[in-house]
Amino acid sequence: RKCGFDNINIDIMSGLPYSDLECFKYTLENVVGLEPEHISAYSLIVEEGTPLFNTVKKLSESGHDVLPQEEEDRKMYHFTKEYLEKKGYLRYEISNYAKAGFECRHNISYWDGTDYIGFGLGSSSLLGGVRFSNTRNIDEYIRLSEKPESFRCNIEHLSREDKMWEYVMLSLRMMAGVDIDGFEKKFDTTFESVYKDVTDKYIELGLLEYADSRLKLTDKGIDVSNVIMADYML
Repeated sequence: RKCGFDNINIDIMSGLPYSDLECFKYTLENVVGLEPEHISAYSLIVEEGTPLFNTVKKLSESGHDVLPQEEEDRKMYHFTKEYLEKKGYLRYEISNYAKAGFECRHNISYWDGTDYIGFGLGSSSLLGGVRFSNTRNIDEYIRLSEKPESFRCNIEHLSREDKMWEYVMLSLRMMAGVDIDGFEKKFDTTFESVYKDVTDKYIELGLLEYADSRLKLTDKGIDVSNVIMADYML
């Protein structure tokens, strides 16, 4: 603040080793006390093959569970939403909260499927339905710098089905949900003709709902959002 920054984000992670709800409450209260404009709050995911995964696995095998139980982790997750809403932070995406007018335009562009281009080693881009990354080899990057298209790798041409799934998946991450009319204009087909069965299934389970021509996750649905999003893949 003293340096003149007036738009500050803080990332906070729940479900850390040896943590519980009371520990997380203390952390979150201190974060809010700093009055940042934006807070990203998400649960720890222990990825297989990482040093943390290996350590946790060894400790668990020896009878020492260092990670909170799933029920405790869900309590932290739900407390985050309730507490931040009381403190004036709007939840606009599954893991992101902001004071009014401070939603992250950078991330929203990703979730809206806006084209973007990356510069530098290993950076990623999405242009005209093609996703790619730059080489991670510094010598190659310098040698071919005048022809950047020549050092692109991991090139993926998105099919129509890919684009439809990404539109739905990324929109469901947003609290505003899937714009049904927008989907139909973009893909020149009705949403129901493509996704009726999977949508009806999750509406019946109380995990999805229609509101103002949009399809949204319910509070229960947010807890299992990854499963729902994956089910929309054609």
